[in-house]
Amino acid sequence: IKNYSYKPRAKFFGNDSYYMGFELEVEMKDALRDEDEEYYDEDDMENNFGDQLRSRARYAQDILGDRAYFKSDGSLTCGFEIVTHPHSLLEYQEHFPWEVLEGLSRKRMVSWNTDTCGLHIHVGRVGFDNTNSNARDTHQIRFLKLIYDNERQVTRLAGRSSSYATFSDKGQVIPKIKFGQQRGRYAAVNIENSKTLEVRVFKGSLKKERVLAQLEFVHAAVEYTRNLKVVPKDNPFSWARFIGFVANDNSRYSNLFALINKLFATETAVTGD
Repeated sequence: IKNYSYKPRAKFFGNDSYYMGFELEVEMKDALRDEDEEYYDEDDMENNFGDQLRSRARYAQDILGDRAYFKSDGSLTCGFEIVTHPHSLLEYQEHFPWEVLEGLSRKRMVSWNTDTCGLHIHVGRVGFDNTNSNARDTHQIRFLKLIYDNERQVTRLAGRSSSYATFSDKGQVIPKIKFGQQRGRYAAVNIENSKTLEVRVFKGSLKKERVLAQLEFVHAAVEYTRNLKVVPKDNPFSWARFIGFVANDNSRYSNLFALINKLFATETAVTGD
């Protein structure tokens, strides 16, 4: 488990015009003082939480190989961040070893049922319209507008509202992109990274389908806003229009489409772990 500031040279997986990476925070259930279940395996008989945590990181590293690395995070009680190298959406969907999440769950790691764990998704700025700098900025503004104008629906999809991913700068989308005006990185979309936009709204999860749904959401938001004509009377940033776009391409966004149907067809809670 590397220091929080650790940042290796990026490795790219898949073949696409732009890539995404995610940071998934996980914690040890036993360190959270929840002892209401039987132990899953012998590793949990270790006495020291630090040893147990490193054991789980080694387990995950053996599965993920050079696709990801692990970092400490001071906001976690006893856990770490899984940080992936950049992957194309198709690479995540077809070749990423998602069994690591189920394995960590069996080893009593949690992500959804905590107050601290989040899922942050980085998308490369090169994925936005690169015709010229103005076109790139305008596309990024449309991307942020879609997310900020639909705060209620996005937070429902994300599974949380959080002080680590606030919508308090909702009215500052244009100066955020045009002039880099942001009050810290704890925003729904963090723009402080020069090469990526970081969508921070999501609750962490150890379910493959939910993490894939959130990756698909970010990708779909980029693609929906790519050639979007902003005619105010047409309400271009409406959630209904975005959902229509996802529905029309539901084979590419199958996990997102399924999650949207489950969440917005009923008011019942959907668990993430």
